[in-house]
Amino acid sequence: MGLVAPYTEEIPEIHGVILIDCWESPEWKIHLSRYYQDLVQRLAPLELQCVVNACYGNQIDLNGTDSDTSMINTMNLYCWHDQSRHHIDMIYNMIRSCNGRNETSHTIRKYLLDRETSIFLTTIQDLETHWQKHLGARPMNWLVAGQTWQVCTHTRPLGFPALAGLAQRHLELQFFTADWSILKLDGSPAVWRDYSEDKMAWQEIRSWGFRLLPTITQ
Repeated sequence: MGLVAPYTEEIPEIHGVILIDCWESPEWKIHLSRYYQDLVQRLAPLELQCVVNACYGNQIDLNGTDSDTSMINTMNLYCWHDQSRHHIDMIYNMIRSCNGRNETSHTIRKYLLDRETSIFLTTIQDLETHWQKHLGARPMNWLVAGQTWQVCTHTRPLGFPALAGLAQRHLELQFFTADWSILKLDGSPAVWRDYSEDKMAWQEIRSWGFRLLPTITQ
């Protein structure tokens, strides 16, 4: 589909961030370190209502001084203080997705996740539930950041196809990327040409980024 809507110059006010696979990676340490530091600096001025950590293949990390606060917050909200059946399913989804040896970037953990409003979520149903139960089901603009374009960003359970479907069900939810927020396999950010050739439908926001358009049902 690509860029199917006329461009706009209206830059959205961002209320929440979804971080996809922001791993600590020795193999790509140099360019990922630069990317994470830039991401933190750009997000620092924003008053974020929620930061979602969608990091797949992680280890469970609930102990120690450098633990993943987003995981602790998920356990607090949906297990230790609320044991209803659906919310236990959310904990199961977290545990099931933490089936590897990855860990969330230390920079991301320190500067973006070390807050009460961070949460570890890995499915679109869990994001929808969290938005309805703890974020007041109010209109929200979400910025999506992370890696890797066309791989994790499009195939993960919280990837662009799932987010477009959620935006179709709840028109008060909108999802955006900035021209610096999504990393490609070569370490560079996804740019206009990538979006214009993508299978998802996007609207360009001049000199800022792109809006993911809701899934069109037939």
